[in-house]
Amino acid sequence: MAQDLRKNAREGGRRSFYNSEFVVALKHLERVEQTLRECDVPFGGVERSPDLGLALVRLSDDERAAELVNIALQEELRARDRDAKNPDPQAVPTALDRFLYGLRELFAARSAGWRPTLGKNRLVGDVIGGVGKISHGGGDMPTDTQDRFLERSKRDEADLGKGVRVAVLDTSISSHDWLAGGWVSPPGGVLTPRTEPPLAAAAGHATFVAGLVLKQAPACVVEARSVLSDDFGQATSWDAAIAIAEIGKTHPDVLNLSFACYTEDGQAPLALATAIDRLDASTVVVAAAGNHGDLPLDGQDRWDEDDRRKPAWPAALDGVVAIGAATKSGTRAPFTPEDAHWIDAIAVGEKVVSTFVTANVNVAEDEDGDADVREFKGWAAWSGTSFSAALVSGFIAAKTVPGQVSARQAWDEILSDARKGSAEPPFIGLP
Repeated sequence: MAQDLRKNAREGGRRSFYNSEFVVALKHLERVEQTLRECDVPFGGVERSPDLGLALVRLSDDERAAELVNIALQEELRARDRDAKNPDPQAVPTALDRFLYGLRELFAARSAGWRPTLGKNRLVGDVIGGVGKISHGGGDMPTDTQDRFLERSKRDEADLGKGVRVAVLDTSISSHDWLAGGWVSPPGGVLTPRTEPPLAAAAGHATFVAGLVLKQAPACVVEARSVLSDDFGQATSWDAAIAIAEIGKTHPDVLNLSFACYTEDGQAPLALATAIDRLDASTVVVAAAGNHGDLPLDGQDRWDEDDRRKPAWPAALDGVVAIGAATKSGTRAPFTPEDAHWIDAIAVGEKVVSTFVTANVNVAEDEDGDADVREFKGWAAWSGTSFSAALVSGFIAAKTVPGQVSARQAWDEILSDARKGSAEPPFIGLP
């Protein structure tokens, strides 16, 4: 699966969805399946999620599916003496786009304009920054450091965040002496120690995030759930949404989502939006604003200025606290999107120090480059909005007092204090 995700993310430069899969509202599934059969569209397994009210449908051949659905659309329009217009290839450049276009318009032609709720199964996840992928870090890779947090004994004595639960959906988490007693994870979510082959940098992402949360709220409990792969830090929006819905049932005080995805049309992925919408209002969701603010404009039409300002999902959703990265002086970090009015606040995210794996790690830019293996001894410095978000999640936990001050009230107080400054977006000064 990881190789398939990687392949889909890289094809075409901007592709940000998983080929041959689409999401449909569960209440519309039967109608959609019936229509696909009428059009002779071959499709495979269907995965249903009552928690999300959605289903995932897998097409056997997206090119053939697009052709058959659009043939049916043209026939339907001609039968109704309406113009049979072909979709604009620029607006619907891929087979899955053409398929979804045809299916929506076929329903609209038959149902007086009504269209079922449909969406792509978006890709979320990649340790390398870029549009269409989750980015961990801010254009660089982690570096080994001898810097440390406060001594473990001091952390044991602290009571900030006592009784507060911070859920972290990320990669697998690594056992680390400094984190001991501060996190829990179900079986299969803990990184297996190894010496060979080297780990990917993404494998240390959850460990890094957990350390930042516990740095701010030493007495809270981090509930870690492995969602992103440990090689490239990838998942699909469907898998991420399922995980959000599952952890949401436990009503954590704070839900940290240090990942982001981007869409061609700037609209939110259906599965992620639905998952966030179904969370209890008492849970404060904090998400990374993405690291695409300084994408290289190389003149080859790969990235343009609009790509640098694209909304990152789920951060840009209503009800989600969107956190960008700041320099140590409190100004916006270059990799944080500029003029992004959906960003709620910024916090330090450059060369942040936190817990990391103890292992040999390949910090090469991508899998096509030569390996650059370096030894890490449990600590690292890293940059990115992932880590700004984690610090803010921990700060909210530190100000939350169960039964007295809710996480929502804590965030409102933090944001109110940050807005007293002159910065826009407001800068959150952390202890």
